[in-house]
Amino acid sequence: MIKFSDSERKFLKLLHSSSEDMTFKELILQSKNCISKCLGINLPKDLPKKNKEMYSFVQNLKNKLIEIPTCIFYDIYHAVHNINMKTEIKDFVNLFYPLLDEIKNERQKTSYDVETIELKNSAEKISELRAPNNTLIEILKIDSKFFVSRVQFSKALGYRDGCWYHSTLGNAIKVKSNFYSIAENSKYEDYVLVKDISSITKEYAFYRADEIFMYEYAKEFLEWWEKVSIPYIETQQEEKKDESKKSLNDEDIKSIGKIADSIMEVMGTTRENAIKAAIKIKSKELDIDLTSLLDLLK
Repeated sequence: MIKFSDSERKFLKLLHSSSEDMTFKELILQSKNCISKCLGINLPKDLPKKNKEMYSFVQNLKNKLIEIPTCIFYDIYHAVHNINMKTEIKDFVNLFYPLLDEIKNERQKTSYDVETIELKNSAEKISELRAPNNTLIEILKIDSKFFVSRVQFSKALGYRDGCWYHSTLGNAIKVKSNFYSIAENSKYEDYVLVKDISSITKEYAFYRADEIFMYEYAKEFLEWWEKVSIPYIETQQEEKKDESKKSLNDEDIKSIGKIADSIMEVMGTTRENAIKAAIKIKSKELDIDLTSLLDLLK
């Protein structure tokens, strides 16, 4: 974990888009523009004249900072550092850097006591996709749910060798989902639920990615994923809907009779017609095809 500090004040710090041959004057101007764009203030011009007002001034920047991805914090930190090199703003720096640390650390808290869920059955490959960076992503069906290999998912987000359990992406998985695994040939293969990948990627990109290029990777992947994953998420939702449908039981049969009695009393129709109507009403209520019951009236 990098702690924001001003311990290396004698060194200028390049921003993400800085060129190596940028002059001191150009870098200071770029730094001021960065702070203006991100925080809406002009440093050092907008700083309060009285030091006792500085705490409130810095705390008021919190609402701006919480809307900014963590990876941008490093550009903001470098920009403030450079401005402080040109015009000392020590009182601001001493309050502002701890605020950056506080927000970043709060965002990236992760419990290490996370259970890995072991899947019972082998994986069945449903289809293959190609992520924007050309990583192969296989959609797998395991225990009636759709999964993607953790390694394939992480490589699609720019992790060269796949993320490990306590990486920034691994921590995002813990926060938004679970690790799933299958033991095969004395080796565990890890998987991520298809339906959770969007929320994991958002968590990782905004809160946990420390490098801007990793944030951009994640945004590109997410835009692509939310289009191509629709069929598998919708299929899963349909299967859940089917599983949740009520089956006909004794109470339902009795209620059909009660509905039929009410129809006869109000409408003055025959018992047979009343039961037919009651069956149609109950069929719609339970979302079950009960037409087979009509055969019993013949």
